[in-house]
Amino acid sequence: MVFLFALNIYAQVDYSSKWNDFYSYTNIVDFVEESNIIYAITENAVFTFDTQSGEVQKISSVNGLSGNQTSSIYYHKTLQLLIVGYEDGLLEIIDKDGEVKIVVDIRLSEISTETQINSIYGFENKIYLALGFGIVVYDLINFQFDDTYFIGQNSTEVKILEILVFDDDIFASTDDGVYIASMTDNLADSNNWVKNFSGDFLSIMSFQNQVITTEGNNIYKILNNSILELKASLPNSVVSISSYEETFAAITSNQAFLYDSNFDLKVSSNSTTTDLNSIEIDNQSFYLGSDEFGVLTSEFIEPNNFEKIYPDGPISNELFSITVSNGNLWTAYGGINTGFAPLGYSKGISHFNGEKWINIAFGVENVGVSVSRDLLYVTVDPENKEKIYVSSYAQKYGDVDSHDGGGILVIENDMFYDFWNAVNTNLGTNSGLKNYTSETSGYTTTRIYGTSFDDIGNLWVINSFVTDGSGALKKKSINGVWSDHHLSIDDSEFTVLKIDGFGNIWMGSRNIGMSVYNEKDNKKTLLTSDYDGLPNDNVRAIAIGMDNNIWVGTLQGLVLFSDVENVFSGSFQSAEPVIIDSDDGASILLDGMQINDIKVDGAGNLWFATATGGVLQTNSTGKTTLNRFNTDNSPLPTNNVLSIGIDHSSGRVYFGTFDGIVAFDAGVLSYGEDLSEVYAYPNPSLKNNDQINIVGKNSNLPEDTNIKILDVAGNLVFESNASENQSSYGGRFVWDKRNLAGRKVASGIYIVLLFNVEGKQTSSTKIAIIN
Repeated sequence: MVFLFALNIYAQVDYSSKWNDFYSYTNIVDFVEESNIIYAITENAVFTFDTQSGEVQKISSVNGLSGNQTSSIYYHKTLQLLIVGYEDGLLEIIDKDGEVKIVVDIRLSEISTETQINSIYGFENKIYLALGFGIVVYDLINFQFDDTYFIGQNSTEVKILEILVFDDDIFASTDDGVYIASMTDNLADSNNWVKNFSGDFLSIMSFQNQVITTEGNNIYKILNNSILELKASLPNSVVSISSYEETFAAITSNQAFLYDSNFDLKVSSNSTTTDLNSIEIDNQSFYLGSDEFGVLTSEFIEPNNFEKIYPDGPISNELFSITVSNGNLWTAYGGINTGFAPLGYSKGISHFNGEKWINIAFGVENVGVSVSRDLLYVTVDPENKEKIYVSSYAQKYGDVDSHDGGGILVIENDMFYDFWNAVNTNLGTNSGLKNYTSETSGYTTTRIYGTSFDDIGNLWVINSFVTDGSGALKKKSINGVWSDHHLSIDDSEFTVLKIDGFGNIWMGSRNIGMSVYNEKDNKKTLLTSDYDGLPNDNVRAIAIGMDNNIWVGTLQGLVLFSDVENVFSGSFQSAEPVIIDSDDGASILLDGMQINDIKVDGAGNLWFATATGGVLQTNSTGKTTLNRFNTDNSPLPTNNVLSIGIDHSSGRVYFGTFDGIVAFDAGVLSYGEDLSEVYAYPNPSLKNNDQINIVGKNSNLPEDTNIKILDVAGNLVFESNASENQSSYGGRFVWDKRNLAGRKVASGIYIVLLFNVEGKQTSSTKIAIIN
């Protein structure tokens, strides 16, 4: 029987020149240890750790990995190749320099739906892949498949868990016993495989010239390929085994056990607080793969004194939102389902301060309260970048006099500062927030989603499920006074909150559209899909454009409100989609797509996070596409992008997904206020430099700065404005080294003259071009 594979072998793209990963490396899926190097896979990335030097290296989608969900790992010592298997059947091979040179995409769907590579076993220059249907053999010299084995009776599927070649036989532990065949036989013929024993046999390996396998709690030696001899029983199911010369080790989900060659127990660890899934040992230490703390290592003489091994990173990849401000990145890990019921997530928040990650766990011990789960969004205090406000959508059952049922967590300098909710306890009533108690379900909750500061420092909060007439919109003034503000509909579930240049507060909801409120004029209105042009009443994203237009992303598409000044008048124009003209005809921008987030960069460009199409960057009108990123052309680990954050000081754009964070160095800078001293780089510019950047030393270039480039004879070579055809760069001007006729300029010295829009401020610099 012959099986064909649709096979692609190609070198992966290295994106590291423009991209960075900010993945979590704490959840170990599997790892191996070879010659003092630990090779570990997390959910979608790889890292190595030198146990002698302590050096850590990361390999991720930025370096060319797929970003898919990993499942197994193997290191081929002779060929110095690291091989990673994936849940979807993908196989990636990484060379000794850390480059992903070969990607082997196994299209198994035509043969079986069980595509996960459960384990990888190396023998000579081949690897044997244990899959959900059988065994696939791959040749590492010729980079091609050798064979496929369906080892069940009459060539039926059997779930293979691990593989071992011992003496002249090949062993396969499966969920249906241990299968054994002679390596000299035709392994593609299922008649040559003999099923032994019954049960779910997880692991198999050689130790002390004998074959060891596990089933449930028990560790067995296989005698004569037909008899099981019990060697040890653990208190819980065996998860993984390992050996080293005279010692043998095994783990359950929370303990490690070390045996001598006679299987007498030498050492065992206490229960861990994290789940364990893999183990390696050397002559003195345990190495345990965990799902929260990376690789845990301890010496046999102190088996409970663990050190944690993993690259610096956030708590988890499974985020809800990200916030970027002043070079800092914040990540929240709460959760709500499609019906906006909180999921009870309690991972806390993570903070990257530009140099390292600070992970703030759930619960605040020093105040004696357990502050809320389901933390959704971080809002940074505009007057104090070290102070943040974290909204919670949590609910609790039972005693309402507690602090784990939603509200706002206040953190300063990465420490607990305060917690605001609607509960009157011994700490006092500390906010104007209101809670809600469900008579049918019995839970109590203070549901906070969006928060935002206005231009004078007041904090505005949207409080869902307010039914007592106090008003869903809350304001905490700069003096600390709380006040209530009614909307057209208060008793609802609200989402994001944004404030425009007119002081209008725009609030999304789960199913009633948008509420708009202006405190100064005490006006309010409700905008819906029935009357006001919204494509769907589930509003998931709102952004204020540089022209003060309102961009709205919904569950089913994108629209633009351009008549913002008249939002409370009877003549207000409904929202409209953006129509894009092309050679193929007119189309609607992001028509029908779920928009999860919208952000505006320093040049007014728009960045859209979608649920299925990755990220789209357009100019300020939405009519010109500047960048489109997805899993096919970028390191995005998934096309479901949940949140976007922009660092206006560096031009870096962060994309938060449920599979982790990656960042793109877009180089878009906010426009400056004044024209200051400028410089150009690279300078001198060599032949291989396609672009020259002109930036301010103390302030970014103001909008509409006029740039003239002259040769040494005073002839005008090039002229433009900082906003003319430069919208993707903002307060940074980029020259492509071409003259007004579009031809590359010759080698020489060029003079750059800059004038602000009034022509009163000037600046200059020189550029040397060497072709």
